[in-house]
Amino acid sequence: MKEAGVSHTTAATAISLIIPTRNRPADLLETVQAVLNQTRLPDELIVVDQSATPDNYRPLEEMLDARPGVRLIYIWDRAIAGIPMARNAGFAASTGELVCYLDDDITPARDYLEQVVRGLGEFPGWAGLCGRFTEAVARGRLRRLIRALFRRGLFRDDRERLATMNRPVEMSLMCGGAACYRREVLRKFRFDENLTGYALGEDVEFCLRAGREFRFGGYPAVRWHHRRSAVGRPDPAEMRKMARTSAAYLRRVHRRHLGDDLSYIWLLAGFGLEFCLSIATATSPHQDQALDPGS
Repeated sequence: MKEAGVSHTTAATAISLIIPTRNRPADLLETVQAVLNQTRLPDELIVVDQSATPDNYRPLEEMLDARPGVRLIYIWDRAIAGIPMARNAGFAASTGELVCYLDDDITPARDYLEQVVRGLGEFPGWAGLCGRFTEAVARGRLRRLIRALFRRGLFRDDRERLATMNRPVEMSLMCGGAACYRREVLRKFRFDENLTGYALGEDVEFCLRAGREFRFGGYPAVRWHHRRSAVGRPDPAEMRKMARTSAAYLRRVHRRHLGDDLSYIWLLAGFGLEFCLSIATATSPHQDQALDPGS
């Protein structure tokens, strides 16, 4: 693994912010600019770059020169294969007691990190939190209904309420692209590197394991916007295929009893319904994306 850094201090830092990225230079720089506009800057910014070349380093270095209090750690390694491995590599290079992840197409509100610190201070029993989000592509009502009906038991996903919550709530799952953890969580649990590439569902798998020991929450004052970059994003049909693969993996790794088998069969029925509806709405690409079962 190669690492290039701009270091302004050797002292232990309070907040490490990690951004995995792959072949999205414009998206990455837009996200980093939003990070550098924060009312509470991170102490170190760690970019884990899976792009074909390390061309992002120089623009990042120039941006960070204007923020001498922020340490830049740039990791470029062609051997890193997918989001879970990138998240683990970023954590291994970090020193902060608070570790935050941002995907490269997410825009945090200006007080994002300030509110993260406030939220974890207000709820000391939480080992991590995720904020209220908006998305560039609205989730269709039909998709939300199908998810609510067919995701049960092991596959239940309560993250939809992160988009509408108006008060802090305890959560079983968090959105991996905008989640913050106390360091102790990541010391004990690593992201599953058996999930490679786009690794749909890696955040769910992580929370299922870590959630057996730690508590997580949703904090509405922590706000972020998912721009949903089209670069490198699978099309709806491929996302449906990935969702089925992810569900099968979750069942294989986390199955506890017969109820999980029944929940899995019920989820497959939901996937079948979504597929039929996608065919019926094939003339409307926007509608088809709204039915996409991926997170």
